[in-house]
Amino acid sequence: MDLLIIVTDASARGVRVTDSILGVIRRDDSMRHTRTGLVINRLKGDDKLITQSAEQWGIEILGRVPEDENITKFDSSGKPLIGLPATSPSVSAVRGILQKVDHLIYRVDTRQEKC
Repeated sequence: MDLLIIVTDASARGVRVTDSILGVIRRDDSMRHTRTGLVINRLKGDDKLITQSAEQWGIEILGRVPEDENITKFDSSGKPLIGLPATSPSVSAVRGILQKVDHLIYRVDTRQEKC
């Protein structure tokens, strides 16, 4: 089984774009049964709109990556993001998201093996 991860921000535009992506998936027979998750990127402040929308769409929020000043500093100085400190809020968030994705993939693979 495939896993599609949509990465968006918490803005109204992000909600509209995500809704459009989901519309394409639902119309495409080859993608209709694709498991879909949502990552909210560059989050600062309220995520109520995107969270409510995800509930209405019936998709799981895999995690939230906060706005991270470390990324801004690294990016403006041309440093690669791979060098971000492990304590950086975005690194911690991505680590949690990857663990969740790994669990989802393992759970899907386990189900397929039992069939």
